Amino acid sequence: MIKKTLLIIGSSGFFGNSIVEFILKKNKFFQRINKIILISRTQKNKFARKLKKNFQVKELKVDMQKTKTLPHADYIIYSIISKDFKKDHESAKNYVKLANKFHKGSNILFTSSGAVYGNQPRSIKKFSEKHYPNPKNHKSLLRKNYATLKLKNENLFKQLANNGSKVSIARCFAFVGKNLPLNKNFVIGNFIKNIIEKKNILIKSDKQIFRSYMHSEDLSYCLFKILFDSSDNKKIFNIGSDHRVDIRKVALKLSKKFNLKVKMKILNKKKIDDIYIPNINRFRKKYKYKKNLDSYKSIIKTINQINQNA
Repeated sequence: MIKKTLLIIGSSGFFGNSIVEFILKKNKFFQRINKIILISRTQKNKFARKLKKNFQVKELKVDMQKTKTLPHADYIIYSIISKDFKKDHESAKNYVKLANKFHKGSNILFTSSGAVYGNQPRSIKKFSEKHYPNPKNHKSLLRKNYATLKLKNENLFKQLANNGSKVSIARCFAFVGKNLPLNKNFVIGNFIKNIIEKKNILIKSDKQIFRSYMHSEDLSYCLFKILFDSSDNKKIFNIGSDHRVDIRKVALKLSKKFNLKVKMKILNKKKIDDIYIPNINRFRKKYKYKKNLDSYKSIIKTINQINQNA
C-alpha cells in the first residue's frame, strides 16, 4: 500500500483537536497515512506531540488569507472557523486558488454548517440535504451572516471538483466532547461548565430549545469516512446526532444526576421554538452507519472525560 499524506487546515480548534485525538485512538483506521501536516494560524494542536510516535508530523503556522503556498497532501480537511467572517471567506478564497495548484486530484473535505438551511420551523422535524439552503431567514443577524458565509464557502469549494479533485461537504450541526470550549456562548457548553464547577444550571431563555448532540469521536469518524471515500464528488452530508432532545429536560436530568438545581432566567417573552436537528439518513445509508447517537449519553461522556482530565 502506497502511504499518503493527510493535511488538516484549522488544526487547533475544537474540530482540529478532536480529529487529531481520534487519530491517536484509532491507529488501524489510518494505515494508509504515514504523514500528517497540521496547519493553524496561531496555536499548536494539543495532541501533535503524541501523534509523532506513529506518524511523520509537521506543524505549520500559516495565515490562510495571505499565504502563497501550501504543502502537497492526498487528503485535506479544511476546518477553519473565525470570528471575523470576512477574513474567513477571504481565507477560503485563497485556499481554493492555491488548491488548484497544490491539491489537484486530492480528496478535499470542507466542514460547513447546518446553519446554511436557515431557521428550522416546527413543521420540519429534521433538516435533510434535500432542503434548499436559506441562510437569510435566520432571525439572529450574527447567525444569518455566519450561515451566509458558510454557503458562499461551500460554493467556492465545489469549484475544485472541476479540476480533478474529489470534493465533499460536511454540514455539521451540534457537538460535544472533551475539547469543547466551555467559555463560548453555547447552551450545552454552559451546562457542562456549571456541572464541572458544581454550580446550579442556568437556562437563559423561556422558549423551548430542541437540539441534538453528537460526540466529537463520532464526528471525527464520520468526517474520515467521507474523506477517504473517492466514489462521489461534490457530495453533501449532514453530520450530527439525529436524536432530538429538549434542552430544559436535559437540564433537569443533568441537575438530578449531579445533585444541582436549575434556575430559569426569562429573556424573551416571544415563545418561539428554537430547533436545530439534522436528518443523517444519507450518511447512514451510504456508509451503513447504524450507531445509536444518544445526545444525553454523549453529554454525560463529555462530562466524565473532562473530569478525568481535570
